[in-house]
Amino acid sequence: MELEPIIAALRTRCPIFGGRVAGAAQFNLLPENAALEVPCAFVIPLDDNPSENISMNGVNQSLKDSFAVVIAVNNKPDERGQSSVSNVHDIRLLLWKALLGWQPAEEYDGIAYEGGQVMRLDRARLWYQFEFGANMQIQIRSEEHTSE
Repeated sequence: MELEPIIAALRTRCPIFGGRVAGAAQFNLLPENAALEVPCAFVIPLDDNPSENISMNGVNQSLKDSFAVVIAVNNKPDERGQSSVSNVHDIRLLLWKALLGWQPAEEYDGIAYEGGQVMRLDRARLWYQFEFGANMQIQIRSEEHTSE
């Protein structure tokens, strides 16, 4: 799935981030390398899960394409993360309003929520990952295949 339309939508539809929405390939490097002020968000690709091909003369598969929105919120007031969790709850609602049911591209069904989890907690930030996905259909007829 293309991440740019999702990033653009979050910049527009979630003013809480103040435009601080970017893409990343994976979470592991974000805590040490993300220089954005909090709250901020990063859109990261996750799995794409295809079904079995059901066509005898081409390709006809359903595909679930997933991505994450990883947010970072201020954790300085409460190192245990209790107040940060309240911020996460509020941001989750904003993300739902911004993304659920929206089609990020013509070939996709609407985006659905798939869950969330704490990724990291330190004295400065709480990192939380929200997971989303959208289904699409891969259809290629055998005559569309080219031979070399």
